[in-house]
Amino acid sequence: RRGAAALLCLVLSAQAWPQPPYRPQRMQVFFLDVGQGDCACVVFPGGDALLIDGGGSRVRDFSVGRRVVLPFLLRGRVRVRWMAISHFHPDHAAGIVDLVPLLRPREVWISSAPRGDPLMARLIDAARGVSRIRRVVAGPVLETAGCRVTCLSPERFSSGREVENDDSQVLLVEDDCNRFLFSGDAGSAVEERILSRAVFPPGVAVLKAGHHGSATSSCMRFLSMLVPRLAVFSCSARNPFGFPHAWVIERLRHAGIPWVCTSWAGHLRIHSGRRGIEVSRVVSESASTLIFARVSHTIQ
Repeated sequence: RRGAAALLCLVLSAQAWPQPPYRPQRMQVFFLDVGQGDCACVVFPGGDALLIDGGGSRVRDFSVGRRVVLPFLLRGRVRVRWMAISHFHPDHAAGIVDLVPLLRPREVWISSAPRGDPLMARLIDAARGVSRIRRVVAGPVLETAGCRVTCLSPERFSSGREVENDDSQVLLVEDDCNRFLFSGDAGSAVEERILSRAVFPPGVAVLKAGHHGSATSSCMRFLSMLVPRLAVFSCSARNPFGFPHAWVIERLRHAGIPWVCTSWAGHLRIHSGRRGIEVSRVVSESASTLIFARVSHTIQ
């Protein structure tokens, strides 16, 4: 109850004393530490933002969206215009569903609608009269502030009864200098299909490693083609699945790709610059601001 009261006070304070939204001059990408789940936020030049997944929790009464993601966005003055649900597993979708009626984005992007899934039903209720639910498949999705968002997979919208990892929405976000690839829980079969298309542009600055670092994703050919300057794992410390798997770490080591994990790095900010990317992490949070410290020089 005390936590809920504190969150309510934070939201009311943000509404009562509105501050100008965060407006970076260059695209910035935040990877949030949401425990065993995924959550990333792309802030485009000018301040409009895309939230990709929102984490989830195995504890029924704990909302990662409201208790972790929302306070971060409010303190950072981030204005979310679009939300993307990679797929309807709770560790990706639950936080988004909780946040839709609070943040009221223009659109919520989905690439699957599993029949009878409770999270899908909750999303429909949460978005009614608030946000447009948009079906997204392979192809261009958004252009804003000189940046582009392209869906690389799936090629067809899925409406089966089961939620499959390979139904994950794979998004390529790019500005005029760098590319960021968000692969949800997509496995190596999806990675191979993406590579088979001649239109796929090789080389990315940052790869959000598939399926939290599972050995079922991040195949060697995929890594060799992308040659990311940095791989990011989103998972909890001492998770029961052993993520990131040792095989994936070995593949990255063999390819000479540095990596970072939210379980020990916490919230990360990656600044897209003309000379490369710069990585920072949150070192302090107050009721109204975030303080970052650079953890690397520019990675070219």
